[in-house]
Parts: sequence; structure tokens; C-alpha cells
Amino acid sequence: MNSKGFTLIELVVVIVILGILAVTAVPKYINLQAEAQTSTLEGVKVAMQGASALVYSKSLVAGNHKILPSATPTIEIADDVVISITYGYPSNSKSEWRDKLLDLDLSAFAFTVITGGSIIVYLSENDEPASTLEDCITFYKVPSGVGLKPEFGTNQCFLMDDSITMNHSNLLRVRKNSGFTLIELIVVIIMIAIMAATIVPKLLSSKGFEEYTYRDELIVKLRAIQLRTMQQTDVSECQEVKVDVTNNIIGLLKTKDELAPVSDPLCIASVYLGESTTVTINDAHNVNFIISAGLSRFSFSSLGKPEAAGCGDVITPCEITLTVAGESSLAININREGYIYAL
Repeated sequence: MNSKGFTLIELVVVIVILGILAVTAVPKYINLQAEAQTSTLEGVKVAMQGASALVYSKSLVAGNHKILPSATPTIEIADDVVISITYGYPSNSKSEWRDKLLDLDLSAFAFTVITGGSIIVYLSENDEPASTLEDCITFYKVPSGVGLKPEFGTNQCFLMDDSITMNHSNLLRVRKNSGFTLIELIVVIIMIAIMAATIVPKLLSSKGFEEYTYRDELIVKLRAIQLRTMQQTDVSECQEVKVDVTNNIIGLLKTKDELAPVSDPLCIASVYLGESTTVTINDAHNVNFIISAGLSRFSFSSLGKPEAAGCGDVITPCEITLTVAGESSLAININREGYIYAL
């Protein structure tokens, strides 16, 4: 039998083995997509929280945070950029969130306002949601009175829906009254082998994805540091963010001990506050951080704007770019108004 090809039984065994691989790998890949979409919407929620806090701080300074919505109060958040507010926070204006407050890819995201006043951000590939209870959305609900806070939320994404099950069932019913010919079995083996060779290695290796993970983590933690600074009124607390490109660490520095001499710097030079405000690249990953030329430290003002040596005032406002470099180079921008977003 050495000069002959596979028998029909051998071909069936190969199909069963490759079929098991396909059944276990494909659902995992689909679930990873759902988790990625949920993480993306979580990032949108953090951006909405940051924009909301920035608007509220400006409204407090202007003193119009107690004006009733019926009087249509507004606040200027940047030069010639005016938005309407509700008790000091952004209103539920779809156009203002889309065009003035958030910097999102409008080919990937869509906005809608539902009955009750909530604004919803969802993936443009999905159907328009009708309530804040639907899956795969981020929503913002305006405060209902003076001194109350707005409500933010993100609902998890799910891709394993009935349509996938239905299509899979239809596939299983194809040709149910007749068996495969030998040629058809060979073609099926080749097709499944190609899928196994391309999908399984991708799932088993994170190569090429690390920089995206670090970029998303860095955006979330920079926004957390920004919010912390805007809410922190104690000038004795360190607010400096250090970028250590040698050791690939970016994070908020720790405040010196109360017993330290007054002459010591407020921030401890190379000690970071904690994991919640620090991003560290694993030595096993071929990824590194790059920051705008000439910078190694920066901070945020009480209004959330970036500040660094030589910039941060009216004459020379700061705009900082951080890059996560690996197989791809992914840039993060902190513009002069304090918006933090992926380029």
C-alpha cells in the first residue's frame, strides 16, 4: 500500500481532527473579537468621563453650573468652541459630543440620543440601539439636578448570536442525503488545513498585538492620571508623569515621605505610585516607548491640560505625542486642551 494515496477512512480521520481544531479555535477567535470591542467601548467611556470632568471644571470656574437647563446655559471649552451644558456637565447634544467633545473615527462609531435623554455611542457596524439596556454600547445620561453627577455605562459585546448558530446549522445540513466524493474530501482537507495554518498560530501567539494592548492600557491610565489631577486639590501631592524610555515605564511618580527634608524634591525620582497609574512593558515583548523630543516628564493642570518644561502656558501650549513602537508604531496624542486619543 506504500505506492497508494490515503484511503477513505484515513481521509475521514484527518477531517475529524481538523474539524475539532476548527470548532475549538473559531469560537475562541470570535470571543476575542467581542472582548476587543467591549474594551474599545470602555475606552470611549473613559474619554466621555474625561471630557465631562473638563467641562464641569470650566463651568465651576464660570459659575454657571447651577443654571437650569431651560435657560440653555453654555460654556466655552476652547477658542470658539462652545457647548451647551446641563447643571455644569455636557448636555445630550449628539452633534456636540460627536464634533466637539470626542475625537472618534466616525466610520467606526455612531451616536444616537434616545427617549429619556441619554446619548449612546455604538459601533457603526451594529444596528442603532433603542435603549441603554442593549449590548455593545457606551452611554451617557445627563444629571437630573444641581450637585448630581451624570451616569456613564458600557454594556458588553457578544458576537456568538443566533445568526451564527443558524448559519452553522445550515452548513451541517448541506448534502445530508449524499456522501462526499474522494475529490471533495481532498478539497475540504486543503481548505481546513489552510484555515488551521493561518488562524491557530495567530491565536497561540501574541506577536504583533502587544503594541495595541500597551497603547490601549496607556490611554486608559493617562486619562485616569488626568482625572486624578483635576480632582486633586492638595499641592503637596506629586502630579508628575515620568517617561522612562530606557526601562520602558510610564507612570505617575510617588510623593516624597512626610518625614523627608523640605529641601527634597516633591516627587521621588524613580519610584512610581502604583500599578493603577503605571504602564510597564514586559521584557519578553519587542515593544518600546517613545516620547516627544526633549521631554521625559510632564503633568496635567487642574483643567486637565498638559504641562511640561518649557511649555504649558498661554504663549507656548503643550502638545505631547507618545509612541508605542513594535511591529507597528502606534501614536497617542495629548493635545493642548487635554484630549487624549490614539492617532
